[in-house]
This record gives sequence, C-alpha cells and structure tokens, in this order.
Amino acid sequence: QTIRKEIKLFDESSLREAWVNACLHTKWDRMIPPAIYIFDDRIEIVSTGGLPIDYSKEEFFEGVSHPVNKGLQKIMAQLGLVEQTGHGVLEIIKHYGKEAFNISENFICVTLRFPFLLTRGETSFSGLNQTQERILKAIIVKPSITTNELCKVTNLGISRTNIVIKELKELNRIRRIGSNKTGYWEVLS
Repeated sequence: QTIRKEIKLFDESSLREAWVNACLHTKWDRMIPPAIYIFDDRIEIVSTGGLPIDYSKEEFFEGVSHPVNKGLQKIMAQLGLVEQTGHGVLEIIKHYGKEAFNISENFICVTLRFPFLLTRGETSFSGLNQTQERILKAIIVKPSITTNELCKVTNLGISRTNIVIKELKELNRIRRIGSNKTGYWEVLS
C-alpha cells in the first residue's frame, strides 16, 4: 500500500501576510497596484513604493509596523483583516528567511519559494553514476532538500552525500542558491 505524503506548496500565513503588507505599503498614488505573480518555483508578491523615508531595513526586519496607508490599515483592522502588531514580516522570515525580501527604492518583492518545481524540463542523467543520479532526482523532486534529508532518501552517510553533492557541483549539474538553512538547489542541466 502506498502512503501519500502531502507537501504544501507554500506557507499560507506567509502569503496572506505578504499580500496584506503589499496592500498597506503600496503607494497607491503611483497608480501601480500590488501584484501576485506565480511561477513554476515560486510566488512573488510585489508592492510599489519601497520603504518609507524614515523607516530603516533593520526596523523592517524587526517587524516594526509603519504602514504607508494608515486609513486603509484602520479599515482592514475594523474588518479583522490585520492586527496592529506588525508581525507579518517576522512570520515570513520564520518560514522563508530574510532572503525572501528584495527591497529597492521603488518596490518591495517578497518571494515564497516552493519546496519543489511545478513543471520540469527534461533532465539528462547521462554521464552520472547511480549515486549521483539518485541524489539529483531527490533534488529535482524537492529543491529545498537538506543534506540530512538527502541521506535519508538515498540511504547514504553524511560524508558520502557531501562528496556526491560536491561532484554534482563540479560537473555543473547543481548549484546552491541562498543559505544552507533557507536556500534551495538549482538543477543546471
């Protein structure tokens, strides 16, 4: 009997917080509304306007609330859609790390990476031994897989798994994007 394990594509609370923050922090007078873009490997939530002038990135990452649209915040609070605490950024950081945020002068983009790709192009396994192929297949299924998870999936020890990862990197088959804790693997060919 096959047991199916359900893996969520994204953290729902992080998506909700990113969207509410995008609405509250968009500079609506620029006539560019916030947007959600869905890709094969991620969701991006974009707001226009960047950070307010008197608001630092440090305050932003600490969860200090400083909405651009105070009137909209009052309405959303009365409807029970937002709280006054400013915990949204901290919720996203908890699940995706600070790497989820791309803050520029004109935009804030929150990227919620999926634990696996929705669609896949053909990946060639030619030139790989069986162990390299097993690890590459595990990475294709779950790009955010950790080394410890790879050990369990492939029944290899940590040192052998690290050697095979190094071999795949040297063969230009994979590369690490982001940190070891919150990053993911990109399959190159």
